[in-house]
Amino acid sequence: MLSLRHLWPCLPENSPVNKENMLADIEKIRQLAAVMAEVGLTEIEVEGEGGRIRLSKQAALTSVATWPPTELESTPLPKPSTASGTSSPYGDCRTIESPLVGTFYRAATPDGEALVALGDRVAIGTPVCILEAMKVMNEILSDVEGTVVEIPVQNAEPVEFGQVLFYIRPA
Repeated sequence: MLSLRHLWPCLPENSPVNKENMLADIEKIRQLAAVMAEVGLTEIEVEGEGGRIRLSKQAALTSVATWPPTELESTPLPKPSTASGTSSPYGDCRTIESPLVGTFYRAATPDGEALVALGDRVAIGTPVCILEAMKVMNEILSDVEGTVVEIPVQNAEPVEFGQVLFYIRPA
């Protein structure tokens, strides 16, 4: 069984551990957290005769794409549940859909040429774009042979699983 001292180890040995003391300490923590927010601190540490306390606030996570990609994956990714090419505004066109949630890039480097452009012919296995997910660059390969007729996604735009990335007119 855990004791209150085990749950609250910053209390000194000679300090009586009871519910009132713990509630008072929690109130002190709330006051310190308010000071941190008011002043814009990310960390604060206070030491006194009653013990020592350190509060730290994690910064908000941001996603930053790193170029050139440090790791380029070309392992097959699972296909979206809908069949490729089932509903196309271009009639007989097939689609290449996003196999994951991530950020769409048309080129392998920020200054590089797009892997494919409108009017380009692609073969099965041709790299068509890069999807970044969790800082891993995933090379997306064409599963259709034909001509690119539309790229409905803009460079560096977030994409969802199953979202159409390319419309391909079969050869």
